[in-house]
Amino acid sequence: MAKICAVCNKKISFFWEAQPQPEIYTHPDCEARFLQSPERYGGKAIEDPVQDARYQTIKNILKAFTIVIALIFLWIVMLDTIYRWDCQSYPEDEQTMECN
Repeated sequence: MAKICAVCNKKISFFWEAQPQPEIYTHPDCEARFLQSPERYGGKAIEDPVQDARYQTIKNILKAFTIVIALIFLWIVMLDTIYRWDCQSYPEDEQTMECN
């Protein structure tokens, strides 16, 4: 099911979502407007919106960091596979000790 922004009522893609409150999703650009008056968009008033915004920022940074780490890991696996494939393509008498 597609997530809909509580502020602008447009679809939200997986990479561009923020969740300022449980079960309420917004675009990162719409999040500040939602936090100014959450009751207007179907949310609940928060005691400390600055603290909650900081939590969401940290959560989004960790999500991006996890994606970057996963991509780096996949890149390393790809390079290792290419290296092993290249070493196996040489005839046995031409192989050096580096490819073993």
